[in-house]
Amino acid sequence: MTPIQNPTTLEETSFNNAQTRTRAKIEQVNGQLKNKFRCLLGDGMQIEPQRACDIIVACCILFNISKDLKEPHLDPQRDQQVQPDPDEAGAAPDNVHGAAVRADIITNFFT
Repeated sequence: MTPIQNPTTLEETSFNNAQTRTRAKIEQVNGQLKNKFRCLLGDGMQIEPQRACDIIVACCILFNISKDLKEPHLDPQRDQQVQPDPDEAGAAPDNVHGAAVRADIITNFFT
């Protein structure tokens, strides 16, 4: 889901703010996961998509367990080292269905 390029209403601005905050949190968690489990960096592991999903779920479970046990990071600066994927950095082009879904979200949750 991409933000609205030029919001014209308070609802659209509120949506953009919520979307930006949510995306920042997701990128932060993804960075923490990639730093803790280097296999998630995607440096050439060639595996089937279902196997990749299983690995990601296992890493998320282990990550949550380590947080519950208050396990310290080996290197607290490592969370800063993983940069966002450049392929994901740009906004995806709008499409009709995506724009309709986004408009429904704004109408149902931001008005």
